[in-house]
This record gives sequence, structure tokens and C-alpha cells, in this order.
Amino acid sequence: MKKLFSFCLMVSVLLVIASSVTVAQTNLGVVGKKFTRNDANVLFGKVTASIQVSKAEIESAVARAKEYVYFTIKNNRVVVLSDRRMPLNETSFTWEKGTVAYLLSKSVVEDFINNTKSRILTFELRSSAPVSVINKSGLLSTTSDGSSSTVFTISGDEETLEMSLPCPPMCE
Repeated sequence: MKKLFSFCLMVSVLLVIASSVTVAQTNLGVVGKKFTRNDANVLFGKVTASIQVSKAEIESAVARAKEYVYFTIKNNRVVVLSDRRMPLNETSFTWEKGTVAYLLSKSVVEDFINNTKSRILTFELRSSAPVSVINKSGLLSTTSDGSSSTVFTISGDEETLEMSLPCPPMCE
């Protein structure tokens, strides 16, 4: 009886370890964190460019995502992308070379949206060093400038969401 119990216990432990390793390989965990606006300004620098979008539009797009959601800015428009980088709020978006998107957990974004009283969300680009974020046509876009000095944040009333993962290189 002791041997059977020990064997069952050992098999159970191995199954738990194997399942957690599988989840860790396919899952980035929880991505994103809320900060006060003041803390965000100190930690991530001043806002160099921003776009305001209706909270309802973002909420609707995020609701269609699975576990993660990407945000990118293309031609002065915020584009919400699925974990497969397919547009959830724009039908004309195409992923081009040099495009940078920022990954956040769907649950973190939903919590942020639910706790924001404002009907407008502000998508911000911040920089600790001067970086041009205006493309050749004069429109704001998130593209790679070869450095990692650009920080992407989303702000509501009192809080700012950050700690996103840029894609590339961190693409789910």
C-alpha cells in the first residue's frame, strides 16, 4: 500500500511539473502593470506624442481577443491586434516590415478599462531620448528606429498602463 501511494504521489508531482513547463513555454504570463500618472511620468519620461481613442472602441476590440492583445499606431490610428497580430478594430491594417506593436495581457487591459471612468483613453509614446515618431507622410506611427528608447503607455483618468512587451522581438 505504501509503494502504491508513493508511486501515485510521484506520478502526480511529475504531471504537475510537466503541465507547468508546457504552460510556461506557450504563455508569457501576465503582461502589463498600472501606475499612477505621476509615477509613469517619473519612470517612463514625458509624453512625446499621443492619440486619444474612445474607450468603447478599445473595449469592443479587446473583448474579441483571447489571452493577449497587441497595440500599434499606424497613420495616426490606434490598431488593436489579436495574439496572431490580426486587426480587431481596423480592417485595412497590414503588418509591414518595421512595424512595432506592444503586447499586454487581455485581463490587465480589461481591468484598466473597467477602472477608468473617462470615456477616452490616451495612447502615448514616451521617450527618454529624442526620437522621431512621425513617418514620411507626416503621420504618427510606431515603427522601429533601431533603439529601444520609445516607451508605449495607455492612460485613463488617474492611471497609466505600461510594462508591455514590444514586438519584435517579444512576439507571442
